Amino acid sequence: MEQHPASEQLLVDVPGHPGAVVRVEVLNPRAPATALFASGLGLPLELWHPVAALLPDVRCVLLDRPGTGGSTPWPAPATFADQVGLLAAVLDVARAGRRGDPRVVVVGHSHGGLFAEGLARTHPADVRGLVLVDASDPGHEARRHQLEGRPAALARRVADLPGVARGTRHLTGRLLVTGGTAAAAPRGARRAVTRAYGRPAQLRAAVDELAAVRADALALEALAAGHPLPAVPVRLVVATRGAWPLAVRRTGWLRRMDRRAAQLGPTAVRIDVEAAHLVMLDAPEAVARAVEDAISSGG
Repeated sequence: MEQHPASEQLLVDVPGHPGAVVRVEVLNPRAPATALFASGLGLPLELWHPVAALLPDVRCVLLDRPGTGGSTPWPAPATFADQVGLLAAVLDVARAGRRGDPRVVVVGHSHGGLFAEGLARTHPADVRGLVLVDASDPGHEARRHQLEGRPAALARRVADLPGVARGTRHLTGRLLVTGGTAAAAPRGARRAVTRAYGRPAQLRAAVDELAAVRADALALEALAAGHPLPAVPVRLVVATRGAWPLAVRRTGWLRRMDRRAAQLGPTAVRIDVEAAHLVMLDAPEAVARAVEDAISSGG
């Protein structure tokens, strides 16, 4: 019997930024349907592995944005259009030579949800469905205080200091994973975050993405005004709990998600999950079901 690889590793050139490449991992490369996953702010692609393991019939395309995980940094500060264009470039490379339906389900977590939605609005013919996993609310992010200006510049200087990334990687990894989960996170996820944050480029990339949150949210709002979502299934996976050890109900967030579901239109279905922000670690089965539902409902 012919043996097919369980994964493929790709390096994709970043459009408009010569010399920059991103690490792409394709799991289940021979599967008939495709899903493209955009991670949250400063998170390596390995955090999607628990979800991909539950999707054997889905070709899962995962990437590290520039500077994160195994990807080289942006040569210049990235705009929202850069981030969306990167997803489009990864999609083009990942589906090259494939037969069948070329459309994909785009999955975006947290800040990555802004870019996933941006791809759906700018490349509607390429999208079969949209799954937003506890994704940032652009209306809220565009109007609240963010890391910008002098504080952002100071954070960048600290991130660039020799030894800071390596010396703080275990603390950073523990804070990110524990601070985003309502239960014990998989050991592999903790290791992936710690390994990523041992690189100075990773710490700098996280600061840069955090400093760009408001601009990215404003850009998505402007885009949405002239580019409606395609008539495809939209699944809004909402985490209802805060992080361990309190894991209290996120009442304010849930109210905002009521409005967000209405904004996303009649094809949007809200799915509340008893999990914290890193839903892919707390409840990977809920994310996998949302992807499968978007595939089956999208035809």
